[in-house]
Amino acid sequence: MKSIFLLIVFLCSIGFLHGSESESSKSEKVVTVSYETPASPPGAYFADPFKHTNTIGKKWILSMAKKEGVDEDIAKYDGEWAIGEWNEPLLKYDYGLIVKKKARHHAISSKLDRIFHFSSKKPLIVQYDVKFQEGQECGGAYIKLLTHLPTLKLEHAAPQSTQPIESYFTDRKTHLYTLVLNPDDSYIIYIDQKEIVRGNLKTSLEPSIIPPEEIDDPNDRKPEDWDEREEIPDSKAVKPDDWDEEVDGTYEAPLIKNPKCASAPGCGEWKRPTKRNPAYKGKWLPPMIKNPAYKAYLCYGKWKPRQIPNPDYFDVENIFSTMEPIKQSVLESLVEAANTRPWLWAVYFVMTLIPVVLVCIYCFGSSKVRLMIWR
Repeated sequence: MKSIFLLIVFLCSIGFLHGSESESSKSEKVVTVSYETPASPPGAYFADPFKHTNTIGKKWILSMAKKEGVDEDIAKYDGEWAIGEWNEPLLKYDYGLIVKKKARHHAISSKLDRIFHFSSKKPLIVQYDVKFQEGQECGGAYIKLLTHLPTLKLEHAAPQSTQPIESYFTDRKTHLYTLVLNPDDSYIIYIDQKEIVRGNLKTSLEPSIIPPEEIDDPNDRKPEDWDEREEIPDSKAVKPDDWDEEVDGTYEAPLIKNPKCASAPGCGEWKRPTKRNPAYKGKWLPPMIKNPAYKAYLCYGKWKPRQIPNPDYFDVENIFSTMEPIKQSVLESLVEAANTRPWLWAVYFVMTLIPVVLVCIYCFGSSKVRLMIWR
């Protein structure tokens, strides 16, 4: 009877707790988190978090250009653009630039807030987010960097990444693409802050944007007696008696080495000889000037390195006191250990006294004592 009563009380307690949880869950309110537009990074030449949906035609201009070398019906950029939310937005008012129609050519542009001059010797960093909401079938999502002075157009093949990148276009997730173009003409491409490929505008592009040292001589012509056949039919070969042309086909004599290749250079594929490139100027190097930041002497500790807070290292006030904190830390460790274990003071005393006694005996004792010590 007592067991039954306890069981009923236990079940009532469970029911009460379940009812309390249900009531508390009903009373809880779902808090909606609104999207906060990030501020433009300081010093940015261009930034657009797409805070407003009405900037197409104002900040963003639709392209009226036509593609060259294609039919008229596909020459226009007739795709439709919009600024709005994703298909499945996580935050309200989180807008982006959206391609509205499939199988269309899209192009849209916007100017930088100010001109970026490569003579500033600063890296140019371009990055943007892309989300292929319905996967990627055919096309691309790229940015063209146009100069305000139309003096150079690059259409060169860049080195391809050796890492698999197909998943970035098919997983329907947002990815961050970054280009870093350094003053030394080297570049690095990142996806989600992971390096994908790197190269150099001068050496990695094909063909190179730097004129070659030698070029084909346009005035040279292939000699009339030049034989490009490396092998020729064997004139001494005879068709076998059992050769059936209906079954085996037309008989062709086996090939042998062209005898002209052994005695004369006029053999093999003819290639136009090269000559000195009149436009070649060699590798360009900037002229040397006096370095305004050069400091001739560091004798008095005037120079101070940049200080970075690091809990695992010491702040360096100048380059000549780097080891001082390390010495102090060892002494402090010995004192702290002796305070924890007082008997260590006796060990320290004995270890310090033994060398002193030995030195005194050696310097002031008799020769016999010194001999015994050495023995």
